[in-house]
Amino acid sequence: MKKLVSLILSIFTLCSMNACTIFPSIGGGNNGNNQQSSNSSAGDNTEYTDYKLVDNGTSQYKLVLKDEATFNEENGVWEIEELFKEATSITLETVYESEVTYSANAKLIILGNTEFTNESGVNVKKIPHDGFTLKTVDSNVFILGEDAGVLYGAYEFLTQTLGYEYYLNNVYSLNKGVKNLYMPDFDYSDAPDFATRTDGWGLGDMRTRTEGIHDPFIHPGNPLHNTFDWLPKEDYLAGHAGWYSTYGDQLCYTARGNASELATMREIVLEKFKAQVEYYFEQGYYDNNVISFTQQDNSHWCNCAACLSVINAKGGANAATVIQFLNPIAQDLQEWVDARYPGRKVSVIFFAYNATEQAPSNMVMADNLYVWMALPSADYLRSINDPVNSVHKQKLSAWAELSKKLYVWSYDTNFAEYMLWYDTFGTLQDFYQYVKSLGAEYVFNQGQLYSGSNYTGFDALKAALNYKLMWDVDMDVEAFTQRFFDAWFNVAAEPMKAYYDSFRAWSAGLIQNGYSAGFFGGSRLYNRDTASEWPADKLEEWMGYIEDAYESIADLETTKPNRYKNLCKRINAESIAVRYAQIKLHGGSTNMKLEFKEDATSLRFTRKSEMEGIDVVWRAWGV
Repeated sequence: MKKLVSLILSIFTLCSMNACTIFPSIGGGNNGNNQQSSNSSAGDNTEYTDYKLVDNGTSQYKLVLKDEATFNEENGVWEIEELFKEATSITLETVYESEVTYSANAKLIILGNTEFTNESGVNVKKIPHDGFTLKTVDSNVFILGEDAGVLYGAYEFLTQTLGYEYYLNNVYSLNKGVKNLYMPDFDYSDAPDFATRTDGWGLGDMRTRTEGIHDPFIHPGNPLHNTFDWLPKEDYLAGHAGWYSTYGDQLCYTARGNASELATMREIVLEKFKAQVEYYFEQGYYDNNVISFTQQDNSHWCNCAACLSVINAKGGANAATVIQFLNPIAQDLQEWVDARYPGRKVSVIFFAYNATEQAPSNMVMADNLYVWMALPSADYLRSINDPVNSVHKQKLSAWAELSKKLYVWSYDTNFAEYMLWYDTFGTLQDFYQYVKSLGAEYVFNQGQLYSGSNYTGFDALKAALNYKLMWDVDMDVEAFTQRFFDAWFNVAAEPMKAYYDSFRAWSAGLIQNGYSAGFFGGSRLYNRDTASEWPADKLEEWMGYIEDAYESIADLETTKPNRYKNLCKRINAESIAVRYAQIKLHGGSTNMKLEFKEDATSLRFTRKSEMEGIDVVWRAWGV
């Protein structure tokens, strides 16, 4: 590797001057390596009709949308319009179902459950949540599903016709200059492995096929750690002190054994649940149908005599008190919903977290009472199948047996050091495969979701891997990783992938030698990074790959300046982890610190950790 000191310093300066977005796209979103004219984009095994979707630079096809289309269905049409035009320079006409006549030769691309659906022979009601079916009938193609499923089917249509693949932040692959293309003979269905896939990195959008963490829930303003939002101490403590735990920082779910107080407590919670359901449903937000009633964010639990009696009778599991409290509330709530909103279903969810991770024995949960299992003490740097995680694996399994639906919360970053690496690249797939085997319906893997900061340590790749694995736990991670590097770093992919491979090999050695062993040890809150674990010569090696990456894009500065600037920002962002480790662990000159601060600021790195802004670093360094 070349030690291009003068080059890298000048490029760092240029990157600092031009950095304005966290993850800039490369011109038009396309990765620049997949621009081709093609008659086939769907793979070697794809069969085609005799109908031409693109014929010598023109198309006779129309997009058809149902008259009362949903927002997601409209987005599906818009996405096909935009990306098809980018690939072919053709703007497809869009019409509503009432504006066209169906025939074998009509050449229609029909999105959603229209009056023509019977022609497809597909029963839309049997398509799973967020799933879709692509079906070719004569000259026409049906993209079928419910709501978001139609949007995701539109993306699959683009994948199988035009080689579309989305990575992150408006970066995608797409064939360009397509002049001739036969319509595939579609008979293809797909559905996600998890019904609800939530964004733990703050980089998700409709193209990642994910939702926000708040999306499925009914709550009083916050779905997380909200029991005191449902029963505020300022409203109830004076008159109902027994509703709060012996420590005062959780609820007492037995009301200290006072039957009258417990009945009142349940009655008030039920009425508040009804009011929130009414608030959401009257506005048409029927997809928000899970009431979140989740304990406060600490490890304490009530140890009053009444609670201990319940806990001891149920195998020592603190969660037994929550289940006993919520079971009748959940049942009564559904009875009310049945009468008020016939055909609608509502469920209630609670945390199994910290003091409540253990599932109780000899208990039955109401059919509409579910658990949201969080495992902050698991070692995510190691596979869920590693012996060190056996107790956490058992906890998940036990809750899956007890709860008819399993919601899972996992962790995916070092919350104490956002700018250092956190190598879960090799463990993500095992975890998702395991929780899928348990029948998990909802997955949330928390990264630096609320940071508002830029990312380093290949966290952009990690976010993309999460989104992909949530859809398909058996995807080819290695192949996707290579495609991601090709798209994200373009002509700098080779040296950046070399850096990544070297980092992964070094990290594997650290983990094998006991680098992390749990919560305080620290899987997600470790502070034990030392100069011996990240030695100077290894960091220098990685900076060499960064320098090679800059050299590989040098010609673009004059030929494609916009692409050059965007690639420069991405490479510079990945340098942040290495340079931060160099200064933090091995010391650095004032100039090194000032250059780092300039780059980190221009690239919008704003946090040192979950609880600390980056100004903590500047003060410690005296810059």
